[in-house]
Amino acid sequence: MAQAPVPPDRPDPDWPDALLAHREDDAAFGASYEATPARARAWIKKTVALAEILHAPVRHGSSRCARHTPLVRLVGEERPVARVLALLDADCGPVRAAAALAPALLAGVPRVAAALDADTGTWPDGLLAALEITGVETAAALNGAQLAACVRSMAETGDGRDAPGVILDLRTTVRPNLRPNLCPDLSPEQGRGPAFGAHAPRLAWWRPALGPGLDVLLSPDIPATPDALDAELLALLHGASNVRTHPPDADLENLLAAVHGALLLGDARAEALCVRPRGSLPGLLLTPSTAGCWAWPGLRPEIFRPARLACLAVDLL
Repeated sequence: MAQAPVPPDRPDPDWPDALLAHREDDAAFGASYEATPARARAWIKKTVALAEILHAPVRHGSSRCARHTPLVRLVGEERPVARVLALLDADCGPVRAAAALAPALLAGVPRVAAALDADTGTWPDGLLAALEITGVETAAALNGAQLAACVRSMAETGDGRDAPGVILDLRTTVRPNLRPNLCPDLSPEQGRGPAFGAHAPRLAWWRPALGPGLDVLLSPDIPATPDALDAELLALLHGASNVRTHPPDADLENLLAAVHGALLLGDARAEALCVRPRGSLPGLLLTPSTAGCWAWPGLRPEIFRPARLACLAVDLL
């Protein structure tokens, strides 16, 4: 899923100046990769592999298909958006970023980048490594004013005939809203798919409905996988402030009612939960074998591949 690298001496016209001026160099990516424990890197790679399984098969590049019936001729077209920028903060765990960026790369988006909200802190451990593993080679730490200028520039520039860009807002901390008024909201409760056309907005916005928390309900079958109880590793992967543990005797029903993010259960409890009536599952259910992974429900490659449709020769009467 790696993108074609842009030589450092050649400005990338698809990105605002603020992003390019503070772009992390290869040495920063390499240092983060080396400093990230091998077990953490393995979980990041598993998260990318999980995204590939969840979203297979995915069409790359532009595609067109036609369907003929006695009543109508249909011609459909899809093409990936021109660029995707992920907004991150110091509490965004590496697997969270990888799980959001992988669908964009799977969809064939040619330019994918990440910007850290520097007002929330510096790059957390493993985050740059996760970007490199996923295939994202453009990243910068920007303060609030620089982020706002970057988003505004992306919203105001570009050819109206090109597919617009998409902002993935993964910031866990409540920060000032950067979304320009004309940017359509692609968040799960708001619908899906940016628009094409001469008057289409240049930028669309997506923010997850799933909360950032990971609640771990301890049980006798969780210690069978040491990584699932490695608090330091889970904190690195998911963000230290996002992980909460509960004793084995905690009430599962109360926990289900209170959890707005992911829930980590032992295999037996997870299996029992999956056979309950519909509506019983949390937003994301993990088990010891997926404890270090992440997925964003509703974030599919189709969001990054807007569609056009022509209906021809209609005779429905």
